[in-house]
Amino acid sequence: MITIQNVKKQYGKKILFNSLSVSFTAGQRVGLIGPNGSGKTSLLRMILGIERPDSGIISVPADLSIGYLPQEMEAFGNQSPLTVVLEPFSRLLNTQEAYDSIGESLKSHEHPHYRQALEKIGKLQHDLEFHGAFSLESRAKSILAGLGVPSDKWEEPITALSGGYSMRVALGRLLLLRRS
Repeated sequence: MITIQNVKKQYGKKILFNSLSVSFTAGQRVGLIGPNGSGKTSLLRMILGIERPDSGIISVPADLSIGYLPQEMEAFGNQSPLTVVLEPFSRLLNTQEAYDSIGESLKSHEHPHYRQALEKIGKLQHDLEFHGAFSLESRAKSILAGLGVPSDKWEEPITALSGGYSMRVALGRLLLLRRS
């Protein structure tokens, strides 16, 4: 549950919130509607901990995962759309590279530490299967396709895409996080 108690937020003379109190329960869907400058983004940024309220308390469970797509595009440099979507899983993908490397070295039974390597690859395989690593790339591609990002652009620098397509890539990143 997200709890907001007596929150005040002000920018200069403009008061966005004064004694704002509200709570959101698990499974509840909420829409923030209001004119530009009414504080929708500020409230989200405070919930995420990016900004702090001037006063009051915002409590968010530590194990809660919140997807946030900012209004301004994040700079992804020269990364490809596929790399951007997969980036939150880089640790897991590095584990998969280690798995592949050990597997390749085990093709020869003359590996100096064959038994230990076999145990290590078994543990890595379990971890990778548990986290769905073997299907990450295909799921990322499916999401990009579903969002209409042209497949011939998936491996090119994201800077070659329009702002609209870049925003779709950022959305794809959130969608893959949610499905994993």
